[in-house]
Amino acid sequence: ELGVNLFDTADVYGIGRSEQILGKAMAGDWERVYVASKVGNVVRDGKPAKDWSRQHIITSCEDSLRRLSKDVIDLYQLHNPDEATIRQGDWVDTMEDLRKQGKIRWYGVSVFQPEEALAVLERGKGYAIQLVYNALRQEMAEEVFPLALKKNFAIIARVPLYYGILAGKF
Repeated sequence: ELGVNLFDTADVYGIGRSEQILGKAMAGDWERVYVASKVGNVVRDGKPAKDWSRQHIITSCEDSLRRLSKDVIDLYQLHNPDEATIRQGDWVDTMEDLRKQGKIRWYGVSVFQPEEALAVLERGKGYAIQLVYNALRQEMAEEVFPLALKKNFAIIARVPLYYGILAGKF
């Protein structure tokens, strides 16, 4: 009602609980909003790990759709891959296949470092980059923003309140 039209989540947030809660809250009302979800962070043997395999991306997408009670994920993103994965991984083919199947509308990458964002843009595959940008962290503005504009990539700012520091939480 206040104009929020993008919800960002990930399969790993609350081990899927975040998507379940969002799915229940938005049931039957998805036409008013977009949802972005992420894939790649996993827990194996009690330890955090990464999985960019085709099978994991497909299975996680299907699981996310089920938890969200949604037919399509508007923006599906790799969740903090390293630069080598961004440049050389076969994730692009998997994401394109998910698009063709109608399971996702767009895909992108969520990153921390400018080098990772530049790798996404240099590869030229995808539609969006979710990156760290706020009053304390503005290093993306100089190189990444102009190149993203030139290559027609959407930018989503993450940690805009720098983990609560800029909100006066600490």
